[in-house]
Amino acid sequence: MNSTKLCATRVCLFKIIIYIVIFRNSLISYHFNVTLHLLSTLKLKAMLENVNGAQKPTRVKMNSDGLKSTPSFKRTSWTSLGIVLFLVMLSFTSFGQKQKIEFDKKTGFILVNGEKYAQLSKENAPGQMGVNKNFTISSLEGEELCFMTFHQEEIYDRGHKTGNQRVYYTISFVESNRSSEKDGTMGATSAAKLIVKNKLIMDEKIDPEAEKKFHIKY
Repeated sequence: MNSTKLCATRVCLFKIIIYIVIFRNSLISYHFNVTLHLLSTLKLKAMLENVNGAQKPTRVKMNSDGLKSTPSFKRTSWTSLGIVLFLVMLSFTSFGQKQKIEFDKKTGFILVNGEKYAQLSKENAPGQMGVNKNFTISSLEGEELCFMTFHQEEIYDRGHKTGNQRVYYTISFVESNRSSEKDGTMGATSAAKLIVKNKLIMDEKIDPEAEKKFHIKY
């Protein structure tokens, strides 16, 4: 009877910890998939099935006083469960940490968690009266890597103006001589985040694989 209660308590504690960790993060679905992957890898499912009644029956032993002795849980089971919980919580902590991306107006550096990532310079886009800017992304050594150019054009329908305009940026990469378009306007911080979040720079250069994915996305 005591063994059954301990099993139930053990499973409940595990579920409670998982729920607390999952709902602590904003990306619930993503983190839940990570958890399932960890549980599958460590074969936790088999362990829980064992806890829920799949354990082999054990013979009841009599002590010297003629009383029944209650079988104890194996220490290794508790140790395994502790290791699994630690790994799950560690994974959520690492995945939950967000990058802090900033643009230092004084120095012109893009900062990621306080560390220099690249340089960003800006200039007024033609005909925009300083409202919209063009941006140049350079390495920490000053090598130009890509250009972000603002565009604004009339939208036509069968040769007639619709009265609407399309505003977008052309992002051109120096090394590959390829470009993509992104609708909307951007400030310096948004431009910096676009570069960092798409992991475009690696070792002071544009990463070809990241650029390839960028062109597919935009």
